[in-house]
Amino acid sequence: MRLSDLDVLIVDDHEAMRVMLTRVLVRAGVSAVRTAAGGMQALALMAERAPSLVLADQRMPGM
Repeated sequence: MRLSDLDVLIVDDHEAMRVMLTRVLVRAGVSAVRTAAGGMQALALMAERAPSLVLADQRMPGM
């Protein structure tokens, strides 16, 4: 699988972390990057379209 084929979902309660990871992934060639600030928002996004990779902060509130 090529990076351009990935659909990544970033889940983190810290906006700075979401922004930084998004920038890194886009520069690496990932074409689809979505972000969520919490678990419930992430579940809603995954219900719309299943990501091929989820990067999640396991220690954020509500996880």
